[in-house]
Amino acid sequence: MIFCTQCGHKNVAEARFCEECGKPLVLRAAAAPAAQVVGAASSTPTDFVATASASSIPINGKLLKYVAGGVALLAVIGAGLFFLLAPESASNERFAAAIERSLAANSQAYKVRYCLSNFAYNLDPVQVNEQDQGTRQWLAVLTKAGLYSEPELIEDTTGYFVVRKLRYSKTEAGKNATQEGKLCIADGVTVAKVDSFTPPQKLGDTQASRATVTLKLRNPMPWVMTDETRAQTPQIKAEFTDSVVMALKDGKWDVADQRALQTAMMAERKLSSKQQSGNDSASSGAGGFFDSLKKLFSSGASNPIIGHWKSDVMGITVAMFEFDSNSMVSNGQKVDVRYEVEDTRVTVYAQGQSNGTVFNVIDHDTLSVNTGMAELKLKRVN
Repeated sequence: MIFCTQCGHKNVAEARFCEECGKPLVLRAAAAPAAQVVGAASSTPTDFVATASASSIPINGKLLKYVAGGVALLAVIGAGLFFLLAPESASNERFAAAIERSLAANSQAYKVRYCLSNFAYNLDPVQVNEQDQGTRQWLAVLTKAGLYSEPELIEDTTGYFVVRKLRYSKTEAGKNATQEGKLCIADGVTVAKVDSFTPPQKLGDTQASRATVTLKLRNPMPWVMTDETRAQTPQIKAEFTDSVVMALKDGKWDVADQRALQTAMMAERKLSSKQQSGNDSASSGAGGFFDSLKKLFSSGASNPIIGHWKSDVMGITVAMFEFDSNSMVSNGQKVDVRYEVEDTRVTVYAQGQSNGTVFNVIDHDTLSVNTGMAELKLKRVN
């Protein structure tokens, strides 16, 4: 046996290098054959180390395992950094998660979908004429749902006439469900699924895509989806679709910020204009998606009440409105106007007036407006 002078490990007598630390071993001197002794100096451990070729040095097993492990670890770290830093690819799942985050951050989004303004919910109690069958039917639904108590019959005597009315009072559940004069029938909306999206396209420095998403009410009240409720309020839908513009920001997909996207579109438009002079096809590089974005963020598209509207009562048209970018025609009279769009409210100011008329957007085809005498429902005229 031979001991290593470096680490003290016991090695077999024939070993040239320590099995533990790999240091060359000091060999015992041995009698050399006569043929070797004649005309040659005797071999020493020093001579052995000096004359040994690099290829003849054995590789220590433990050291090899350490080196291999280190290389493998570096490879894993490198692969992990690549996946962490690489931009996200577009997918239904990533878009759905991004839209869900946006909904959580903006609790007012789509509020018109789950907070109703089809009745004077700010009044409590409320009196309804006994002959008003439509309102009574709706309040019967709400009474059955536990939001209003059973009505109390009262008589209002005016001169020689007696008017019979029903007085409804809100229950505690009805009060809790009322927010800012509206009846909220769910906690909000959530993503059901992303149906499709356009191929991502570069607009300025921004990658953008338009996604078609199906949204649904989050935790709707149990009575909301009954046949009776749907018959009374067809505007309430458990699920509905919408179009959402997505943008790649810092390598992550998110719902596009309209201001940032408009800036990107302006940069793209300037670039396309420069290229057009030398190549007509260059200006069309943004394609149909760019054109659709222009429409989406144009003044007309961002104002949901642009178009023709009318209100009918028992088949008789009682009000008509026509809005364009800077004027309004109301029952045949045209005036210049300006608009203030905020969430689901559009306030219309006639020229020179400081007080405006508020139009509430119920859905794409339905508005409501309070005329001071009554609240009118307006339907879009195609």
